[in-house]
Formats: sequence, structure tokens, C-alpha cells
Amino acid sequence: MRKLQADNFRYPFQECDTPFQYAYRQMGRDDLADQHTYTIMAEQGRLDSFNQFMTGKYCKTRSESDRIKSLGYDLEAVLNERNPELVTMVDIGGSRGELLLDLKTTFPQLTRAELVVQEYNPDINDIPELTLMSWDYKAENSPQPIQGALIYHLSHVLHNLSDNEAVRLLQKVADAMESQSRLLIHEVVRTALTASLHCVMSVLFGGRERIRDDWHRLASEAGLKVTFEAYPSFGDGLIEMRRV
Repeated sequence: MRKLQADNFRYPFQECDTPFQYAYRQMGRDDLADQHTYTIMAEQGRLDSFNQFMTGKYCKTRSESDRIKSLGYDLEAVLNERNPELVTMVDIGGSRGELLLDLKTTFPQLTRAELVVQEYNPDINDIPELTLMSWDYKAENSPQPIQGALIYHLSHVLHNLSDNEAVRLLQKVADAMESQSRLLIHEVVRTALTASLHCVMSVLFGGRERIRDDWHRLASEAGLKVTFEAYPSFGDGLIEMRRV
């Protein structure tokens, strides 16, 4: 609230100008007040424990393939279009590859070369059964390095980003997509049940949980269109985007 009052209730927040940075500035920590929340965590020696906490990201009660199928999305039909000589799935910001490893148990025909995790965490050196690639999607002049993959995944990544930053990332993915490519976004829906999570994303990162209208607007700004969407009352939703 003090941050909102100081800025005449300017909202939404931007990623390095949230109540988190404002609090450090009020404490006289100008060395931290202009840095991203993750950078502040790293400088204070707290990022490793946070990364450990986020391993697996969220408690899952069923497999990814079962969850996706229950939402009405036919992932198997999409995979029937795959070319085994090309990359089939890219999980952007995929941590230790939990999502792709889970999907590989259902689709064991997918090879290591077809499954790529893109991560910017230097502590992750290797992921058995998956191909690991470093990509800093925030860096300027850093396009998506894998062109024409069948499926790009963004799982609990975009809710960390402001709308402006989310569009920048979506545009980089869109530029790499071909006509057959899909982008699958796995995020919870903003509801009364997820209000506290929405607040955390906003206060720490300038991010947000989103609803249907938000996804259609972001897709349009990035040169994409929503071609499938499912917003359950509980758990992760699923949004498919393809190039216009």
C-alpha cells in the first residue's frame, strides 16, 4: 500500500519497481532497490534455497499427460505430427525438466534429442534423458535458438512477468515458430482462490495471474492467436497459441 500511495496508485507494477524494491529503498538499501527480486535473493544468498523449494514447482496429484487430457487437449494427436529428426518439445524455463520427464513416461518414443529444456540456472549442468540448453530470454538480441519446434512449453513462467515482459518473451517464441508449431502455456487462472498467489506475483515480480481476456490480448500483441483454452476452477489451466 505504501508503494501505491507513493506513486499515486500507479499499477500494474514493473518487474524492478515493485513494493519489494520500494521496501529496500525505504530501508536505505539503494544497492538493492533497483535490482530484480531474483538478483536480490542471489546477493543475499537465498536463491539456492528458493530453487530447491521450486523443484517440481507445485505439488502434482497426477501425471502431466492425464492433466492435459482431462482439459480436453489431444496431445497424442499433436505428437503424431512430429518429425523425429527435429526438436519436438522445448520447455522454456523448465528447471530440472520435470514437465518433459513426466510427459516422456507417457510417450517413451520421444528421444533425448527431441526434448529440450532451456534454463538459465548455472547450477543445472545435466538432465538425464533430456537435452539441456542455456537461454536467457531476457537478454537483448537473444532470439529463441530453436526454430520450428513442434511444441514450446511455458509452465509457470509468464506469471512472473509483467505484461510488457510477457509480450517480449511471447514475441521471441512466435518468431521461432513455424505453421505446425504450438505454444502451450500452463498457468493457474486468476480467481478468488488464487488471489493470494496473484498478489505475491505482483508484489515480488510485477507479474500476475491471468484470465481469458488477458491471454487473448497478450497473444494478439505478440502476433499469435489462441487456438485452445481451458480454465479449470482449480489447478493449472492450458492455453495453446499458434502463429497468426
